[in-house]
Amino acid sequence: MKLHKLTIIVVSLAAVIGNLQASSFIVDKANSSVLIDVKATGDDFTGKLNNYTAVIRGDKTSKKPSKVTFDWDFLNLKTGNEKRDAKMISWLDKKLKGSFVLSSFTKRTDGRTWAKGEITIHGVKQVIEFPAKVLARGNRMTIRGTAVIDTRKHQLPVIRMIGLFKVDPLVTVRFTLRGTLK
Repeated sequence: MKLHKLTIIVVSLAAVIGNLQASSFIVDKANSSVLIDVKATGDDFTGKLNNYTAVIRGDKTSKKPSKVTFDWDFLNLKTGNEKRDAKMISWLDKKLKGSFVLSSFTKRTDGRTWAKGEITIHGVKQVIEFPAKVLARGNRMTIRGTAVIDTRKHQLPVIRMIGLFKVDPLVTVRFTLRGTLK
């Protein structure tokens, strides 16, 4: 009986300590952005992801993300050209959901912080690493990063038009997520 009570006390204490250190990051979408830069022969463009779901948890003291899940639907990626958007959806072959799950967030010997995780596009998962910064002031936080994604690794064909025009399969994702620690 004493062992049972001790186990309950230890588990309860661990839960309380975990809750004291863990914090949720509530994204302010009005002041955040997720932009995708695409290079194409004679027509570079930037798309903006207008809606997404981001769940970010981390340590209150270090303000370092420990768990990140980021989900989106490509229907919410807008380039300012409806025809181009429709072609993008067709290119994705009805596999419109995307996601990113963080596996680590570490500072390297050069002082830069890198995020590593698994990104799923077109139903294909790939490990990705990219530099990211976390800026914190009080309970306000900004997470910024830039990642280059090779769409060929997600089994998407290189887009060619009339044999002369080509869309570069390397796209750059730039994000700024602003929010509040809760």
